[in-house]
Amino acid sequence: MLKKTSGDIILSYNGLLEFDSIGDLIQTLKDKMKKRNIRFNTYKKVLTIMIESLENIIRYNDNLDNECTIFSEYPPEFRIYAKNGQFFIESTNAILNTDINRLSKKLTQLNELDKYGIKELYKETITDGKFSEKGGAGLGIIEMAKVADGKLDFSFTDVDPYCSVFRMTIAVNQEEKKINQPA
Repeated sequence: MLKKTSGDIILSYNGLLEFDSIGDLIQTLKDKMKKRNIRFNTYKKVLTIMIESLENIIRYNDNLDNECTIFSEYPPEFRIYAKNGQFFIESTNAILNTDINRLSKKLTQLNELDKYGIKELYKETITDGKFSEKGGAGLGIIEMAKVADGKLDFSFTDVDPYCSVFRMTIAVNQEEKKINQPA
């Protein structure tokens, strides 16, 4: 369901995802970024967004019930690619239609804030201690917005009466390679 890109694909994963898979994907990203001599700060941003995106895929897929049977047709996908001096981190996964309103509001709220506002929301959320029924306080999405270079691009595609496919793309600017630091 990820759209085709003319960018240079660095990492791509398609299929059901488990926490054990994340470690392998992290190592692959580290190796590929090191070969490209990517600055540590850029690597750290991409890695942060990657980990949060993959954890969100797992979290939402764990919450799906038997009524949502779209995995065979719309399996989770994840991709990182480089284009025009930026890295793009894209993910798609199934989501219950009942979760769309809450997630859409959160993402829209983050897109309306500037960097200072996102930082303040992060502080407020981390000290508030309120957690959702899914176990999170929304810190992962806020963290992604904190390190992103631009707005969070997202959409929902309705695929059956119970589920939709959630797509999100986040950009990170590639810093100039002034200092060659290991990834």
